[in-house]
Amino acid sequence: MDQAWEDDRDLASAIADGVVVLAPGGQIVWANQAFCHLLGRDMPSLLGTNGLDLVHPDELHRAADGIVYASQFPGRTSVAPYRVLAGDGSWLDIELKSATIDRSDGEHLVLLIRDGTPRLSIKRALRSVAQGDALDQTAAILLDAVTRRWPNTGAAILLPAHDGGQELVSTGLSSFLRDHAAGTLDVELVGLPPRLLATEGGVAVLDRADLTPALAEAARAAGFEGCAVATVGEAGSDASLIVWFDHTIVARLEFVHAGGEIVELLALAVERHNQLWQLWHVARHDSLTGLLNRAGFLERFEAEVRETRADGTDVTGVLYIDLDGLKAVNDRGGHAAGDHLLVQVAERLRAVSPTEVVAARLGGDEFVCAARLPADDADTALEHLAQRVVEALTLVVEPGATEVQVTASIGVALDAAPDEDPARILERADAAMYRSKAARNEVGGGPTRSRWSR
Repeated sequence: MDQAWEDDRDLASAIADGVVVLAPGGQIVWANQAFCHLLGRDMPSLLGTNGLDLVHPDELHRAADGIVYASQFPGRTSVAPYRVLAGDGSWLDIELKSATIDRSDGEHLVLLIRDGTPRLSIKRALRSVAQGDALDQTAAILLDAVTRRWPNTGAAILLPAHDGGQELVSTGLSSFLRDHAAGTLDVELVGLPPRLLATEGGVAVLDRADLTPALAEAARAAGFEGCAVATVGEAGSDASLIVWFDHTIVARLEFVHAGGEIVELLALAVERHNQLWQLWHVARHDSLTGLLNRAGFLERFEAEVRETRADGTDVTGVLYIDLDGLKAVNDRGGHAAGDHLLVQVAERLRAVSPTEVVAARLGGDEFVCAARLPADDADTALEHLAQRVVEALTLVVEPGATEVQVTASIGVALDAAPDEDPARILERADAAMYRSKAARNEVGGGPTRSRWSR
């Protein structure tokens, strides 16, 4: 080993980033242990080899330009990403800074090298946001960036869910610490939920002494000394990022400042996700009643049919509903009265069985309901469901000042054939509805109660 570089061993070895020195011919004449550890190579296997042999072939031209740049502009430091060959034969992404030093035997290139995967994770997360990927997918990428940027950490991101709940994405945490991040543990046991610790986009850093005994013990068992908590977005947001560190000095020195980029990106992902969800919701729901519209129902219905067929123990039943007399309501009380009636009908369909029935307004005065029914008693279950809908719709409602008794013609159908197109099931229910309407007309308007038919 070159004695001149041996004299600087203590200085370079104190740097956590990789340091490698190339002689004028490109041979590696010195490297610190951090560089060896990063590549997964030992010192003897590196010394005397050509540094350019470690560079990915696609980036050799850029590496050559970097050497020229460092030589011609000694007062500047170039920064660039590269891929280098690791000891296991894989290509490792790195960030590289270069400079030159003149020695008696010529100009040497000094390279400061850091793992580049956190930067790539941020880039992947940006792409994920731009593509409108699922929010938990973007969150997982950002967690990868956090744990690579700050080794010996565990982290979790708490995300808002559109059903009013919350979703947790985590890595490197025990079940207790995951439950803590999710806010599902007793407050007396762990103190405030993480999302309440930091406000207005700031970061709260907690040492083990700041934690409740139960939480401190769980942290100690997992090898952590404390955590940093950042609120994502505006104060009061349900989204938050919590990172557990093996020492909170790292959190105060680095995460409080450098973590802001990750928090901002996560806030952007949440905002983008909410915007896309709103667009999705508008495209699939009826603006008047709030029920699914035709497009939303067909999407949900086809998925339900596929799921029940795969399960094998259930089948899908469908009710096609056409209201009788909506035009008369509009004629007497105006379209506002008709709209009020449609809203009331939607509420009654929701009330039939909120957890079992998928209801939609297909347009005008046509509604549809779908339900999962036990395969071994589907006919009876469908009949009971039809009767419940009939009873719900024959209740008196008051659109404005006019009392109206709602009646409807209903057609029902079951998913009886395993290979039948889901759209065909709806067609059969529609045809049955018209048979019900025809039967009503045959008796001069029929009874006041709704009728249903197969």
